Amino acid sequence: MSQTDHNNMLGHYTIQELFEKNIDIPDYQRPYSWDNEQVENLIDDLIEAFNNKKDKYLIGNMIFHKTTKNSQQKLNIVDGQQRTITLALLLHILNQCNGKEETKEKQANNSYCTFLANSQISQLSTKSIQNNHKIIQNKLKNFPEEKQKDIAKFILEKTIVTYIITQDLDEAFILFDSQNTRGKPLARKDLLKVHHVRFIKQHNKKKLVAKRWEDITKNSDDKPKDNVDFVLENLMLIRKAIRQELIGDDLVYLDVFKEFIAENDEQELNNYNQPPIFKKFDFDIEKNELSLISKSCNLKGLFIIDDGIEFLPFEVIQSIEGGERFFWFVLKYFYLIEKLKNQDIFTILDDVSGSGNIFLKKIYQSAIILFVDKFGFDNLVPFAIRMFILLLSRRVSNYSIRKNGIVKFEWSEEEKLDVFKLIFLKFSSQTVIKEIDKYIDYHIGEININEISGTKKEFYEPFKKFESELKKILGEKYVKSEE
Repeated sequence: MSQTDHNNMLGHYTIQELFEKNIDIPDYQRPYSWDNEQVENLIDDLIEAFNNKKDKYLIGNMIFHKTTKNSQQKLNIVDGQQRTITLALLLHILNQCNGKEETKEKQANNSYCTFLANSQISQLSTKSIQNNHKIIQNKLKNFPEEKQKDIAKFILEKTIVTYIITQDLDEAFILFDSQNTRGKPLARKDLLKVHHVRFIKQHNKKKLVAKRWEDITKNSDDKPKDNVDFVLENLMLIRKAIRQELIGDDLVYLDVFKEFIAENDEQELNNYNQPPIFKKFDFDIEKNELSLISKSCNLKGLFIIDDGIEFLPFEVIQSIEGGERFFWFVLKYFYLIEKLKNQDIFTILDDVSGSGNIFLKKIYQSAIILFVDKFGFDNLVPFAIRMFILLLSRRVSNYSIRKNGIVKFEWSEEEKLDVFKLIFLKFSSQTVIKEIDKYIDYHIGEININEISGTKKEFYEPFKKFESELKKILGEKYVKSEE
């Protein structure tokens, strides 16, 4: 049963009908990751509906992106992958795919076994599938064989999903973002992944890019924000600060999807993205090798650079290209930030608490990222200490820290200092440091460490190890009695 809503198909499938369709898991999908509790909850719900003799049992909605190739239609699962794989595993165990069922059940059985066998399930999903297969076996092991067959029949014939089928991939993921059912809500970075994967023409490159994306996020699932979230949010904060569009609420939430959608899928570089001798570049994601192709200069056309990630010709503020260039852009800054995380001066404020301190830490770290991206690591510590002085001055001179005040960069009542704009416009790191020193001399007042307490003191404490540097820069403005 189906109907049309503009360009979308709406309707419902029984689970038997679902597996008889040409459904597939596309490359851009994240790995199968349902845990024990989610699997057991689904089974418990199905068994409860079976025991209550439900005539029809709805287990949620699915969203498909329909594609056509060589006259063959395929329904790519956008929302519902986790449930569909779990249902296929459950039916596999209930019927064992042994060919002994009646014809109708056998056909359906073959279809969900075929789905498991043929779907492009990533290697990252295999462990979860094996684990959940054992969970389902243990859950059902005490059920009589006849009851297992009856449950399988109930799932195939009386359990249903509603669906939306669309031919527009972006629309499919906007729908997913607004109405996720049993699965995890789709993160904005996952929307970005799908948005940019669709620009990549080569199937193998799609798989490589999707795998690399999962590689840099998979170790962080237990954290509120994983590595890619941290990278994208810092880059967006920097971009908005340079454009002078940063507002206080950006320190609480940033919509990275809106910031990093593609302007186009142009493959040639403009002169602001590179030394102007280069026309094109290519990056081998497997070898981390960067190739630079020159314009008609006497340079023999092609350059190969080993460990090319850090030399990728991207800058934070640039326009966003669609496709693999976006992933390389993220990859470059992912590895830059990973290097920074090994520097104590970058992570020194990680343990501060209180919203005001956390807002200041975000400004501190994002300014360091921009500084190192433009100038390298040589003057990192001198810059970071001065950045801390600016933030400490604001911290100790205000009863509380308001997010809207921070992003205006008004470190004193007399004058503002937009550090992000300063870094972006200046030619050298030394010039940036001199400008901040000048500002500290003229506009930063006395900082009396003896008079601070609570969250203000907590903000200062990590920098006690740099007390001699603080004294040298601030001079008599740094007040602290000897203990």
